[in-house]
Amino acid sequence: MKKCIVLVLLSLALAACNQSQDKSQGEGKKEGSVVTPSSLAGTFTSGKDTFVFSADGKVTAKNPNFADKVTTYSIEGGKVTFKFPQGYPISMSLNSDGSLTSDSNINYKKTD
Repeated sequence: MKKCIVLVLLSLALAACNQSQDKSQGEGKKEGSVVTPSSLAGTFTSGKDTFVFSADGKVTAKNPNFADKVTTYSIEGGKVTFKFPQGYPISMSLNSDGSLTSDSNINYKKTD
């Protein structure tokens, strides 16, 4: 199990190397808007890594090299946070264009 988590983290780190360092995208939702699990629901992808957020507060991590992982997520202050069993906490910023950016600067675009 630890090897699987290490491989997922390595995959995320490698994907970060391919991301542009464009800081011109505004982060966070526009002032006054509220993000709820139902409004976040959808599929977010970066390379081979995919996160599927459901309206019931669950997130599924998908990668063709690993088994799917499911956990719950929370939204607070423009951040989506979650933690998979035996993993470290993941925090993503909600961007004004509807995408998510991880703390390691990986940008996940909504695909549905």
